[in-house]
Amino acid sequence: MEIAQLALDMTDAAKASDEPQPHEPNVGGFLSGAQRPKLEARANYRPTIIQLFVRAVRRFNWLAIAVPVMLLTIIAMAIVGKFMANAGMGAFEIALLLIMFSVPASEGGDRSLQHLAILLRDAGAPRRLRVQGKAFRKMRARCSSCHA
Repeated sequence: MEIAQLALDMTDAAKASDEPQPHEPNVGGFLSGAQRPKLEARANYRPTIIQLFVRAVRRFNWLAIAVPVMLLTIIAMAIVGKFMANAGMGAFEIALLLIMFSVPASEGGDRSLQHLAILLRDAGAPRRLRVQGKAFRKMRARCSSCHA
């Protein structure tokens, strides 16, 4: 509640200031938007190592997904290609089968990256937020069944 009140106070102060704003200040901008660093500085908040890592990865935008998926795909194709070469297959057959294997290997790399992202997301959230999230989902399920 203290952080929410601090965000509300900062929103009121931003509205009252003569400082030029790109848009009207709102509490969401301080809690999760572009103004979040100001709120964190004012609250003397220090992000965890996992949060710092996640924020650094987010700066890469789509490359944060494309590069690891391509690397995982190349690794999978190299392992399969090595097995094919050890089995005595010819270069043309290996190349043809690896081309056909590239899409499933890419899907496997994508799924592995998604799994890692979910693990990092859950590890980065404080325990109290995960518990509150579960309680909220239960409450929402009860409410939606009443209004159905």
